[in-house]
Amino acid sequence: MECIRNEVINMPGIRFLFAGDFCPIDRVEQMILDGRSEDVYGDALPQLHNKDLSVINLECPLTERDSPIPKSGPNLRARPEVVECIKTGKFDIVSLQTTTLQTTAPPL
Repeated sequence: MECIRNEVINMPGIRFLFAGDFCPIDRVEQMILDGRSEDVYGDALPQLHNKDLSVINLECPLTERDSPIPKSGPNLRARPEVVECIKTGKFDIVSLQTTTLQTTAPPL
């Protein structure tokens, strides 16, 4: 599975799945834009679908804005179209921390 790790928590009658650090950039972003979202997950896709509730955490904002803020470390971003990959994984909830949102400058 590319750029994703997951953990399934089993409780009697309920299956939760948490996936984190999903950063669909570079090669992975191109796979998604080429319509190959299933390839991102590989053989883990059936496991992603076999749950009652799933959460994925994005490591970067989905934006077309190309105005990174000055900071140490990378200014990560992915195109909004990569949301199709999240849909392919059938995630129920998507989270994104506020500091990740602040890696691109607000419009002038």
